[in-house]
Formats: sequence, C-alpha cells, structure tokens
Amino acid sequence: MAATVRKAEILATLSIATDLAMGQPIEFALKSCFLAFRLGQKLDFSAEELRETFYVALLRYIGCNAETSVVAALFGDAKAQYESIFNRLLRLPDETLVYPAHDYKGDTVSTIGEERAHNPRLQVNSADEYVHLMNNLHLPNPKMMDVAVPVNMRIGFHQEEVACRGWALMPAEAMALVRQPDVALIDLREPRERERHGEILGSLHAPYPALQENLGRGGILHELAGAKRLVFYCAFGERSAMAVQAAQDAGLKSACHIHGGLAAWRAAVGPVSK
Repeated sequence: MAATVRKAEILATLSIATDLAMGQPIEFALKSCFLAFRLGQKLDFSAEELRETFYVALLRYIGCNAETSVVAALFGDAKAQYESIFNRLLRLPDETLVYPAHDYKGDTVSTIGEERAHNPRLQVNSADEYVHLMNNLHLPNPKMMDVAVPVNMRIGFHQEEVACRGWALMPAEAMALVRQPDVALIDLREPRERERHGEILGSLHAPYPALQENLGRGGILHELAGAKRLVFYCAFGERSAMAVQAAQDAGLKSACHIHGGLAAWRAAVGPVSK
C-alpha cells in the first residue's frame, strides 16, 4: 500500500511538471521525465515501475492521457493524433532524431524535418483534412497485431522475457549451430535490409509480415519445424522475439531466436555474407 501511495505521489508531481513543460524545449520536458525516474530509484521502485513512470512522462509530453491506452490515444482517435503530432512533435527542431517504435524495414532513424517533408500522412493543411485522410485509409490490420498490441500495452515485449523462458540464444551459442543439419536459421527481415546489411550464411528468408501464414498448417515454417529447430533472427531482436512467441503459441516448442539480432551477431564477429 505504501509503495502504491509513493508511486501515486510521484506521478502526481510528474503530472504538474510535464504540464509546465508543455511548449518548452524538449530538453526541459525530458528533465522532468528523468527527475521522476530518479525519484523512483531512490524509493526502490521495481524495474517495471520505473519503466511505467518514465513512460507516463513521455506520453504526457506528446499529449496522451496517462489513463488511456497508447493504442487508443495515438491510433484510435485521428484528432488526438493530429494534436500530438502537429502541436507537439512537429514543433521540435528539424534536426531532432526520430526513432520508430516499430522498425520493420531497417529504417532505424529519421528526423523531424524528414518526416515533415516526406511523410505522406503529414502533407495536410488542417486537422479536419488529417482526420479525413486517416479515417478513409481503410488499411487492413497490421500482421501480428494480436501479438504486438498486447505487448505494447504492457510497455514493450522485452527480449529478457524471452531469454528467461529459455527461448533465446546468445550470438556465440547461435554460431555453434550454423550448418547443423537439424537447425534452420530464419531471417525475418525485409529484402532491403538483407541487401544493405547482409545475412547469416545459410539462413532461410521468411519475412516477418508473412509469419502467421508461414507458421500455420501447410506453411513453410510449420513444415520445417517437424525436422529442424527454428532459430529466428532480425535486425535487433525485437521482431524475432515476437516471432518466437508466435511460434510457441503455434505449438513449435523448439523455436528460439538470436538475442540482440544481427547487430549482436556482428558485434560478436559472427560471419555475414552479402
């Protein structure tokens, strides 16, 4: 009970601090985020509580209600999305780096200026035009949405969780499995990523967007799992961590992934072919 009260007090203080930060430089707003994080550390918050405290601060800065799910606040209401993007984020300096929450194509970073100039969804003249555009896209639900959305609402799917369940290999462990006849390395990245960064020798290309189809009965990965252990990898380990969860849910109990992805593999001087 005491911890809950302390946490509520910090979030209340944080609420005031971030409200004061609105319209101020991003550095000012981030200081309030880090202040809350440091207070949480001093009060012995758990790692989960620290993540939540910092996360709430950032959400408040971009204009989301802390009690509203991220999905509803950012993607379910186009008007609220417009307010956050155009009245907060696009007021930051052009050179501000923007890191995508979900990078499926190897585009790991852009800038506010680049997004303002080239993002097709931002080429509008008013909130009403933006709302009309977003409400009439009629896009299908993203693939793996049933996996990604629940973990987003839990503030991310941490690779450490996968490792604790015994579903992860460190790069050195994965290197020992290369060319083993009973192991299949599965590259989940997009073709452009493979062209740009290379691939682990002998890996099978099965892009992440087609994962559900490939894991289903008759799918290439489902059939392959009958004779081989599936070892997934991607750029940094996030897609492969979700792929392992999906494979486990599909009954492919030997599936695992390379912790940290190709970036960790290369850092460990693992061989890459182009």
